Amino acid sequence: MPSLSEIKQFNSTHTPSVNKAVGVFFGGTSGIGKETAYMFAQKFDRPTVFIVGRSEEAGSQIVADLNRLNARATFIKSDLSQMKEVLRVSEIVKNDTSKINLLFLSQGILSTAGRTETAEGIDLRMALNYYGRWLAVKELAPLVQKAYNDGDKDNARVVSVLAPGNEGPYQENDMQLRNKFSLANQNRHITQFTSAAVLRFSRIYPDLSFIHANPGYVATGITRELPWYV
Repeated sequence: MPSLSEIKQFNSTHTPSVNKAVGVFFGGTSGIGKETAYMFAQKFDRPTVFIVGRSEEAGSQIVADLNRLNARATFIKSDLSQMKEVLRVSEIVKNDTSKINLLFLSQGILSTAGRTETAEGIDLRMALNYYGRWLAVKELAPLVQKAYNDGDKDNARVVSVLAPGNEGPYQENDMQLRNKFSLANQNRHITQFTSAAVLRFSRIYPDLSFIHANPGYVATGITRELPWYV
């Protein structure tokens, strides 16, 4: 396994050969999503970048930064806890590009609140951290496959940033945790489901790279929903 210094050295010198790269960043207005979008814009020549998130102020600033760096960036304002919004955003992306080189999903929250339902009847955190992400993958994976088919074989991937290694038993008869909700059960469900989704989609699209990534502690706004004493 290469050392961290070797990885950094490779990243600093390696320039991917991709014609008109396209990156889509769900939850890209802060934290690791934002920083990955910045790196994407620097690594490729005039890439197209879609930033999807709630904050129009943050999104507009990031788009301006990305355009100065080298990109053709667009911000799509959306509440990604709503599945109908995920579908709407996916249609916007599909109408604007024929391929995706990187589909990066990092939207989510941390919360000590109990089960909080969205208007669609899904627990809020599960909607953001799992259901919305993989609905987006279902809708947009064909565009990632198109990038692979067009020759971008080393740059056709889907990344979901969460918590691999924290999988555990789940409530098979209560998948939505309507009756057996706890923070521990919620965490296990989201993580277990994500790892299962990676395996499932990698079988549907064997050419593509699907990654469930745990970056460790990252300076981000994800803790904004937590009480001050946590």
